[in-house]
Amino acid sequence: VAESQQGRSNYIGKPPETENFVGRQSELHSLSNLIAENQCVLVVGPAGIGKSSLVAKLFHQQKSCGNFEYVIWKYCSKNHPSEDIQDFQELLNIKNPNEIISFLRSHRCLICFDEIDIWLKENFSEAEDLIRNFINTDHNSVFLFTSREPLPLIERLIFKGRSAKSVLIEGLTAAETQILVKSYGLSASISADLHKKYDGNPMCLHQASLNISGIYGGKIDGNLDSKSSLVGSFY
Repeated sequence: VAESQQGRSNYIGKPPETENFVGRQSELHSLSNLIAENQCVLVVGPAGIGKSSLVAKLFHQQKSCGNFEYVIWKYCSKNHPSEDIQDFQELLNIKNPNEIISFLRSHRCLICFDEIDIWLKENFSEAEDLIRNFINTDHNSVFLFTSREPLPLIERLIFKGRSAKSVLIEGLTAAETQILVKSYGLSASISADLHKKYDGNPMCLHQASLNISGIYGGKIDGNLDSKSSLVGSFY
């Protein structure tokens, strides 16, 4: 684990780049408050809505303000969660998994497990045990989980009054969409059409704007709905 500079957090792992991040100031403010008051925050939203980018932007902010000794990012793979936890231990330079909670008590950490629903979709009982342990055990750290769907386990723990919250992330506002689309040199009218078509989904907006700019020369003639190839098949 690297040594931290005064007033800054140790940064461990590789979160997404945030150079194309647009808006979301109210969501960032809300998340900042939630991680100050809870031991676990679940960030929920559909594919492409910007969950990972939002949390990554929050991480960059927390890195510079020094509220946490360690800021740690772990992307959940489709492998067994024990392999991800082993990777997590290596990030912390811990050999025994039983030492994780001790580390979280000794150091104030902000930790993201990105796309944690991958674990639960595979029905890994070990994953639920890990999450439950992270939330139910007293320590000085905060976990941020991202997921495409609400997690019943987290909802049950919230209902029981545990130190956890769940946040639903929606699309960009029309004004935020216009800023994004304008960065591709497109007009306000195209921005309005794209916002309506994709409900402010940032990934769709980026891909559609890129294709309109590159393939259609920045202009769309006719019905936008007819341009089915503007985004990939994930949406």
